[in-house]
Amino acid sequence: MILRLMLAAGLTGVMISAGRANAADSYALVKPGMTAQAYLADRADCIAAAQHTRVDAFSGLGPTAGGATPLVQPSGSGLLGPSIAGVVEDAVLLAAAEAYTNNRAGHRFVILCMLTQGYEQLPLTPGEAGAFAAAKGSGPAALWLQALAAKDLEPRLAAARASRVPVPPRLRDEPWAIGAARIDPASLKLAPGPVVVKGDVLTGVLAHRRTAVLQSDFIDHGVGDAAPAGTVFQALIPPTTLPQPMDRALTTWCAHFSKKGGALMRGELAVECVHANLAGSYDFAIGFGQPWLVATAGLDSFWNRSVKAPVVLVEQDHDGIGPVDFALVVAEITPTAVTLAATATREGKSVIFWRGALAFDIDGRAVLPCWTQRLVLTRAGAEGVTAALEPSADGRGWAQAGP
Repeated sequence: MILRLMLAAGLTGVMISAGRANAADSYALVKPGMTAQAYLADRADCIAAAQHTRVDAFSGLGPTAGGATPLVQPSGSGLLGPSIAGVVEDAVLLAAAEAYTNNRAGHRFVILCMLTQGYEQLPLTPGEAGAFAAAKGSGPAALWLQALAAKDLEPRLAAARASRVPVPPRLRDEPWAIGAARIDPASLKLAPGPVVVKGDVLTGVLAHRRTAVLQSDFIDHGVGDAAPAGTVFQALIPPTTLPQPMDRALTTWCAHFSKKGGALMRGELAVECVHANLAGSYDFAIGFGQPWLVATAGLDSFWNRSVKAPVVLVEQDHDGIGPVDFALVVAEITPTAVTLAATATREGKSVIFWRGALAFDIDGRAVLPCWTQRLVLTRAGAEGVTAALEPSADGRGWAQAGP
């Protein structure tokens, strides 16, 4: 599916696939009671924010703490600024991009930013779409927007809401949760003495951030992925530099799917992750890890696809997958830093679900923020560290570790 992003100094809309005036395939971003002036101000704020956001913000493979080796290598880096330079031009910019696969992250950032400020996607009539196509320059585009905002849009917005796919629960980040894991702080045990490379500085038990149950059978006839009703999904918030509350849009739900079709994959099982995209359907992504704990998901992978078959999930009030053993392992010690890897283990199999590098200060101490505590690692000779947990009230977690 091709997305055409209609971006002007006075207007942002999206036209999907077919012709420029095809009402079934085009929409604008609006909210009840808006004015053209307020819209312009909100949009300017979103563009300014995008200039300072990383290209990999939507990938699910965001930067690691302290620049440690990523769990999965992202396809791009740097800031979004250059990729959205055209959106500040006065003339209407019609930019074509494949749906969420060719790194138009700047456009996606602006749209998502507007959605989090209360704007909604309004399908356009043929007349509205044609009038927008004829509006050349910021002045006519702003007049078009003003005329659209003056209409009674609520009945149309209500109809659009009713036609969208059910959105799986979107979660906020919370203390002691990282990726798909929720660490039990009461279970934590420190190593009693110096720890060298491959040794555990901290052990304990983790549960899952959230689990949910699939309410009806799912099958994607295009590639044959299937999951029966009752399948338990786990919630993953992948690493991202998106600001709050935009980061909630990356909440991804992962489960074991059977492969019903395909010559190479017939009958095999795969971990896949699903989240609602900006086009009103679901993006399916490859999950990295194990069925009992997903480490992360490649949300911008070339192999991902959009699906409209309903994925209806109901959250559970308990962990539907069960506890997993956890260890924080010393992966590397250098003269300037210590690298840690968070490992989950079940039935002899392990998953690294976080990795971070912590710099030693002048006193040979490195600090890992742990939400309500902090883990202090102190050099013990050239090849080891000792560990201590101290109370902390700054609320920072592993995602904020490092310089």
